[in-house]
Amino acid sequence: MQHFVKPIGDAMKCGIFRTVAHSCDITNETKRNEMNINDLTFGQIKEIASMFTAQSNTREIDKPHPFVGQYVIIRSYSAGVHAGTLLSKVGDEVMLENSLRLWQWESAEKAVALSGVAQTGLKSGEKVDLLNPTHCINDVCEVIPCSDKATKSIRQYEQK
Repeated sequence: MQHFVKPIGDAMKCGIFRTVAHSCDITNETKRNEMNINDLTFGQIKEIASMFTAQSNTREIDKPHPFVGQYVIIRSYSAGVHAGTLLSKVGDEVMLENSLRLWQWESAEKAVALSGVAQTGLKSGEKVDLLNPTHCINDVCEVIPCSDKATKSIRQYEQK
């Protein structure tokens, strides 16, 4: 039995295929509309695979995030709020160096959002977890570069 990839309607334009098993007694009409997976070249396989991967992720890997090397605050849907030096960002995954989880935070100057914390720093006495030398965080929805003032305010918790 041979396996063929058959486009579903206009799915060929979208890169959506389904594998259909056919016996060897296929009519000429059917053969004309299908391709044999076993006959594909490596280049054709790569082209098909690229239809299923986000091309923007490839570009992000090639070009580093503009905040790499800066002290940042990040917000993650699943892991909360962290501060540290940005090592890399690919898609929604961030790698931080000397990372602190900001468990409970309030801006030093009564700002109401993390962007305010990134500018003014933390109010004294906030809950910050222990320092992590390297931390990979997924589901990141926000990366905010910190001012020098905020960096100094947050980094004081590295010593505690």
